[in-house]
Amino acid sequence: MAVREWYARNEKTCDHRIHHGLVGGRWVRNQETTIVRLGEYLFLIPAARSEHEGRILMP
Repeated sequence: MAVREWYARNEKTCDHRIHHGLVGGRWVRNQETTIVRLGEYLFLIPAARSEHEGRILMP
């Protein structure tokens, strides 16, 4: 299981980073997402996916 850090920038974009694995520590910034409010403190946010997820990135 990947440990991620996730931040909403606004209602349409987010930033996130993966802490472990081949791309550990790298940030994905300004990624488009959909945030749906379900209640006062409850939101539905689809899993943020990078265009590089599942690929091996060479430094």
